[in-house]
Amino acid sequence: MNRVFITTSSFATFSKEPLGLLDKNGISFELNDRGRKLTPDEVGVSLQKYDGVIAGTELYTKEILIKLPNLKVISRLGVGMDNIDLAYAKEQGLKVYKTITTPALAVAELTLGLILDLLRKINNQNNQLKTGVWRKQMGELLHGKTLGIVGLGTIGKQLVNTVQKLIIWIFQ
Repeated sequence: MNRVFITTSSFATFSKEPLGLLDKNGISFELNDRGRKLTPDEVGVSLQKYDGVIAGTELYTKEILIKLPNLKVISRLGVGMDNIDLAYAKEQGLKVYKTITTPALAVAELTLGLILDLLRKINNQNNQLKTGVWRKQMGELLHGKTLGIVGLGTIGKQLVNTVQKLIIWIFQ
């Protein structure tokens, strides 16, 4: 039987369907019950008896992968692969996959929200109010500014699309 460790602490939080799919396919699994990202030492110890891992952003360096001789597959839940030593994984015949779907739309919208938050000083003023300080601050307008996006990977492209759709919606 295939055994999988799921390191992402939020896995199946909103739906148990992914766990049902694993069960249906005869895959036994263990969830990360720590409620946080695993440390490199925890990865090296916790995954020793597993064939596969549904991985988050924790590190899979050569030094860690050496400690996991039974590991056959890493399925990265997310878009980035920079936390995995891909060259060493390939050298060891370890299969590495990433999810097809990404949180790019959610991250792009969050980025847009944070841009507005910074311009309007919303969070800053909220924190001051919570401490009993009322000091009215004038924020900045986004209107008339040039928004620069550094990097047009999956999330950067989604941010461009989101901003374009927002502009079209505003001016309709």
